[in-house]
Amino acid sequence: MAEPVPFEQWPQDKRSRELVVQHWFGRDLMAYARDFALKRIPTTATPEARELAKKAALDALYGVLQVLDGATGDSLDERHSVEFLLLGRVIRSTEGGRDEILEEYEIGPGGEGLCHAFPRWIKDEFGDS
Repeated sequence: MAEPVPFEQWPQDKRSRELVVQHWFGRDLMAYARDFALKRIPTTATPEARELAKKAALDALYGVLQVLDGATGDSLDERHSVEFLLLGRVIRSTEGGRDEILEEYEIGPGGEGLCHAFPRWIKDEFGDS
């Protein structure tokens, strides 16, 4: 896995910065959700059971991304629906203890599409993040 690019070295254009934040989410999703689940597979599991558990973990994560990408059609009725948002913020810690929001991006739904990026994320490919 490539090392993340420090904030000061991010691209200048807003769209590229948004994608960096989206891929940062993918990096964390894989490190703290996928890898957490995979580490919990018992060492006594057969190779077949281990592969099935890995597939189930990835399928569950993909399902969550479908919800965040708005692909589930959450209609309340003919005129209303529910949309779930994934917001990424760049926050700077200050000496006074108050965090300062520098930038924020709606990365789901939006961005390049979380489900679209997922196949790269499972291979630990996170763009320029």
